[in-house]
Formats: sequence, C-alpha cells, structure tokens
Amino acid sequence: MYKNIFLGKKAAFFDLDGTIIDSIPYWERACRIVQEDVSQDSAPLYGLAKGSYLGEFWKSAIKDYGLKTGLSVDELLKKTHHEYLELFKSAPLEPRDGFWKLADELKTDKKWSLALISNSDRSVVTPIISSLGLDGGAFDIIITGDEVGHRKPSPDIYQKALKALRLKSREVVVFEDSVTGSSAAEKAGLDTIAIWDGNIPEYDYPKNVLLFLPDFDSLPGNLDTTFIETSKNKLKSIQSES
Repeated sequence: MYKNIFLGKKAAFFDLDGTIIDSIPYWERACRIVQEDVSQDSAPLYGLAKGSYLGEFWKSAIKDYGLKTGLSVDELLKKTHHEYLELFKSAPLEPRDGFWKLADELKTDKKWSLALISNSDRSVVTPIISSLGLDGGAFDIIITGDEVGHRKPSPDIYQKALKALRLKSREVVVFEDSVTGSSAAEKAGLDTIAIWDGNIPEYDYPKNVLLFLPDFDSLPGNLDTTFIETSKNKLKSIQSES
C-alpha cells in the first residue's frame, strides 16, 4: 500500500518524542512542575512547541513572558529533565502501535539501517530508550541534539546521520511528529512520514511530508504493495474464503 514511498529506500530515521512515544504531555507537565517550584508566578506559560528545544522554551519564558526565577537556563533544563524522567519512571510509556513490527520488518527482513534522531540531550534519551528496550541494537546509530552544532529545525542532526551511515538523502525516509522536525528533514532533502495527532493542520507541514498517520500500525506488511495492489489482494482473499 505504501510501495511508492518506500521504493528505493535503504534506511529509516526516527524521531523519539511525539513520534515513537507520545511523550509531549510529560514534557509539558515537567515544565509546569519546575515553574511552580522555582517561581512565585503561577500564571501558565505558553505551550511547549512540539519538536522545539527545551532550552528555547525556558529562554522565552524568562525573556518574553517575564518568568522570575534566580536560576539559569541550564539549571532549569536540568530540573526539567529530572522531572520528566521521574514522570516517565512512575508511568512508563510504550512505543506507538505498530512500531516494533515496523522496526523488525525494516531491520530484519529488508536489512535497512535504522537511526534514532532526537532533539533532546543524550542524558535524557539514554534512560528513556533503555526503559523502552530500544538500547539492544534496534538502532544502528543514535544522535541527540547536544551532539550537533544546531538543533532542529536546523538540518545538522540529519546531515550527521547521513554522513555517519554513508547514505544519500533519497535513500532515507524519516518519521517525525512536529513541523520543527519535518522542516529539519526537508532542509536535509529527506522524505518524511508524519506521526500526526491532527492538532496542527497538514498544510502547516513542509512539502516533504508525504503521508500523515496516527501511528505505525498500518505500515508493517504493506511496504511493498501499492494501494491498488493491496485492494486486489484483499479482494482475492475474500473471494477464496467465500
């Protein structure tokens, strides 16, 4: 059903937060906990933009929204990371539906390279992927936001992955949830599938987003056929059973 998207590809790059796991509510809650802990100002801050770097959130909270705290941005980051990990520890998330089947099909059956590309810091990503069971060789390479010169929406992180795996941009499909991440992939020349919650209109995403899906569940087993071929196969199956 998705043959035209996956044809000629050799690798998949996966974003973590919001894509593999629905973790954005945890990040928002962690920010709120920190704000209440360090500031007398209880006014709600503007929402944490999906895909954005947490450091930019705290910079804007202080500069643009007048959040009064004696802590530096780095100190606020450390506290937020701690609260996020505590939330995750108390109620661990599972990968979105279909992820494990898709990853197994791509890596085992198709012999693709898989990369985890996260805007978060390595100190946060490592315990999360360990909890998810993704640290046992699921990915050929893991690159985090603190390991490149500029984070998403800069293409740096995707360009680094392409270089490390010796891949051309046309050989890769990216899975992202945010406009920020999709824009980074577009600047690196990468086709993208959006794991999409419907809150942001499709037209806000860049043109490199070829498909919008709620999770990974429809992908496994449907990478080598077109929609018409899949429909014909289903029809034959129904006819043979009747």
